[in-house]
Amino acid sequence: QLVESGHFSSAATAQLVESGHFSSGLCECASDPCTCCAVCCCGCITTGQLYERIKGPPGVCMKLTVVIATLVIIHRLLYPIGLEMHMHATHTMHEITISGRVFPYYTTEYPPGTMTVWYVGALVGFVGSLIVCISTCLIRKDVRKRDKIAPVCCGEACDDCCCAGFCGPCIQCQILRHESLGRSTYELCSHNGSKVTPPPTAHFNELQRL
Repeated sequence: QLVESGHFSSAATAQLVESGHFSSGLCECASDPCTCCAVCCCGCITTGQLYERIKGPPGVCMKLTVVIATLVIIHRLLYPIGLEMHMHATHTMHEITISGRVFPYYTTEYPPGTMTVWYVGALVGFVGSLIVCISTCLIRKDVRKRDKIAPVCCGEACDDCCCAGFCGPCIQCQILRHESLGRSTYELCSHNGSKVTPPPTAHFNELQRL
């Protein structure tokens, strides 16, 4: 039994595995302002914490957080640069004569590299969002499998993808609450979000076979 300091008890783990449903609803983020603020303000960290906590291996939290945070920083640096370059565009009026009538039209010239900055910034932002979405989908899928939770809306194949894609932050808040993380138990600077080390995945698999 995992009764040592720093681990959950077997009874608590078994109760969690046999629950068959999430401990709280998807739209109950406000019930725990601590995790809600963490996900909204530091989503790259909570994504890494949940991924290491649910899927592992140890140390992946730091790697995933650094990758996502780097992409976010690059995206947010390129956006104002591209906006500033866009504001310095020059607009020139021209005239064209058709059937004796003169029609004005305008052309816009952007500073060199403007479109490159826009496209690179958009691509970096998209890749960062995609990583968070896929990670959240895989995390939710493993939690549902571990705790035998039925899909909510879109069937077994698409449920996790749809929830992660359309309600990613809410899903992360829900899973944090489901993992009993919040208020005094959640630690933003922890590799798994908690001051208590969760039981290994192998222990959950053993309980599922019992």
